[in-house]
Amino acid sequence: MAPKLLIFALFKGITPPLGVAYIPAYLRRYLGYDNTVVELSESGSFEDIKKHDPDIVGFSCVTRHYNRIRDLARRVKTELRIPTILGGHHITPIPHILPKEFDLAVLGEGEQTMLEVMDLFLKRGIFPPEELEKIKGIAFHSSVGEVRVTPPRELIKPLDNVPYPARDLLDMEKHTQPVYHWSFMEPLRIASISTSRGCPYNCVYCSASVFWRGYRGFSAEYVVDELKTILADYPVDVIYIADDLFIGDRKRLREIVSLIKEEGIDEEVRFWANARANLVDEEVCSLLKEMNLWHITFGFESCSEPVLKFLKKDTVSVEQNRSALALSKKYGFDVEGNFMVGSPFETKEDMMKTYHFIENNPIDSFGIQVTTPLPGTELWEMAKERGLVSDTMNFDTLYDFNPITFIENFDQYRQFLMLDGISPDEFLKIYRKFQVLQLKRGRYNKLSFSDVFSLGFLRKCLREHGFLWRALKHLLAGPAFRFPRLWRAYQKTKKILGVEDKSWS
Repeated sequence: MAPKLLIFALFKGITPPLGVAYIPAYLRRYLGYDNTVVELSESGSFEDIKKHDPDIVGFSCVTRHYNRIRDLARRVKTELRIPTILGGHHITPIPHILPKEFDLAVLGEGEQTMLEVMDLFLKRGIFPPEELEKIKGIAFHSSVGEVRVTPPRELIKPLDNVPYPARDLLDMEKHTQPVYHWSFMEPLRIASISTSRGCPYNCVYCSASVFWRGYRGFSAEYVVDELKTILADYPVDVIYIADDLFIGDRKRLREIVSLIKEEGIDEEVRFWANARANLVDEEVCSLLKEMNLWHITFGFESCSEPVLKFLKKDTVSVEQNRSALALSKKYGFDVEGNFMVGSPFETKEDMMKTYHFIENNPIDSFGIQVTTPLPGTELWEMAKERGLVSDTMNFDTLYDFNPITFIENFDQYRQFLMLDGISPDEFLKIYRKFQVLQLKRGRYNKLSFSDVFSLGFLRKCLREHGFLWRALKHLLAGPAFRFPRLWRAYQKTKKILGVEDKSWS
């Protein structure tokens, strides 16, 4: 039997990352290799690796998981004595720091690179440096102990040459179990799809353009055929389009919507996608409505014009944010907004403009994060110049995008704040104010009957036996029953913020 490749990632969420499933699908088609297993580990325990008895392990890693992944790789090297490979958004922009725990790193788009890496391993059983030198898009340790980085690999074109992700390796039965979400009328089953890679913009806080090196989309025919495959194989209610920018190519969007309607997919499933405010107009909203888009997520980021101009390089305005929100509500979409505070040069007045935008506009849900420098971004280089971070720092000390831990461990995180116009203590007060607003606005904190009168709800009542009774029980039950995970986080955040229910009940 061929050696076993284990692809390992830390994951705790609703829809599994598809990147780890494209690699085995590509190896199946173009290398004839089909002995890959995928482990999406919630605990990050070494046993989650050891139980598979692998011959080689590939780790997919983002910055906040880097230390844990490195510790696991160290144990793999010392206890299992097998090769280890690192890939993902963290190592791609800083390959020169490749630690000894990894034999090599795959940089950026990984399918063809992994094919050549695995082809070498299957033939030789080891990774001779002189052979690795011939593979584009990797970093490895030379025979004299230096980190060598080979020239970048050409991007895969056309993207349709990449087969659908190997969802059969993702335990889809587990990942399509009904889940509660703040805007669901009942537990819903969700699957995801990627219809494009990358983003044509270069926001100062985002590394997508470095990792993907541009924007490319799968063809409309490819996308709709994959949607048909998902619906044939898995019982799902919602498909999340996991693109950075689904609406980036309007011509392709028109084609996708036309084919979705032609195949009747809009009658079978609802969609959830990410969008960008400066690209949203009447035509885009009309197209999204036609395909049965129900939930739309925007990276509004800031509602201070100078801060937004800095973060998004003058490609979007506050007025465009406002217009995109108004249009989305006009077309009946649930709107989720993502914001960030704590940017360089941002003042208290700038942050309060964002606060009042959220407070006074019909956003259904929002997330508020702290501006954090990550490798591969302009913010990272700015933070390096200020002496706040380094490529070899302890990455556990960076903010992990969890508001609760940020407040609980503020003394640890304050040293990395890129504040110019406000003190760290004053910033924390404002950040807590945003978190209180989020608790007040959370739909899981109230009983709303407005969705009952939607066309989609009535359609499900007619189609699905017992749906109306389940939905009414869901509505009449308390939020602790409907949203147990969110409710626990909600209660913990209240305690940390020192807020009582009576302040908004």
